[in-house]
Amino acid sequence: MSDIIQQIDKFLYERNFPKACELIKAAVHQGTDLQGRHVLYAHVLLLCKDWPEISMLLPKDTNFFATSGWLASVSVGRPVNSEILPIPWLSYPAIDYLDTLVKRDWKVFEWGAGNSTLWWASKVHSVNSVEDNENWVNELQAKLPDNASVLYRQTQEDYIQTIDSFEDGYFDVIVIDGSYRNRCAKKSMNKLSQSGIVIFDNSDGNEYSEGVIYLTQQGLHRLDFWGLIPAYLYKNCTSLFLKDPKIMQKLPCPYEHSSSVGISCFQAMDKNTK
Repeated sequence: MSDIIQQIDKFLYERNFPKACELIKAAVHQGTDLQGRHVLYAHVLLLCKDWPEISMLLPKDTNFFATSGWLASVSVGRPVNSEILPIPWLSYPAIDYLDTLVKRDWKVFEWGAGNSTLWWASKVHSVNSVEDNENWVNELQAKLPDNASVLYRQTQEDYIQTIDSFEDGYFDVIVIDGSYRNRCAKKSMNKLSQSGIVIFDNSDGNEYSEGVIYLTQQGLHRLDFWGLIPAYLYKNCTSLFLKDPKIMQKLPCPYEHSSSVGISCFQAMDKNTK
């Protein structure tokens, strides 16, 4: 390990971010081998910006990066909102849309568990998830409320077939955000309720085109939500597949929208004038 990398890591351990930033900038300009720390160091440079002062220059609560919790998520490396509460690792537009749609009596199944499991559990009747990472399952199980469960399944077949233990049409939402996504997409249709939704994350990846095309061919109506995601600097696409588009006809006016990831500019401006 190079001396400059050791110094940067020392400053980060001491939470001396200004000094760490100086050395990171120097390392970048010198062409130093960053030994796989590129994303971490990019996030450190980002967090060292004058974010409190930036927010002070803007109308109250209109700095999306702060009010959405994006800066907090970058800092902790997990999807959280500004109150450090868990949110799904989906694009922000998709999270906002789901906040509009979600109903308390929904039953949710997830291929791929995480902070999304905790978020769903706070909003719906029940969440059943499956994971193939045992260490992550052990960590997550300690945080789960009574209406949520996560199972560890080691083999591909066991992982995919976990949903078979539920009757057909049981789930209002099926989330495809883990391993073997194309096969999971093909497994989801029979378990989806008549007005159910499939959420397919990272649908912009070519490797997942097979699953996306399959769901479309089943007659589901696809909505793509492109945008920034928690904890990273890039955008992704999260696709929602609606079995019955009529559910969109009962949505509240956008002004009435309540979001897990902060209020909008116009909502903030209106609030500031009261």
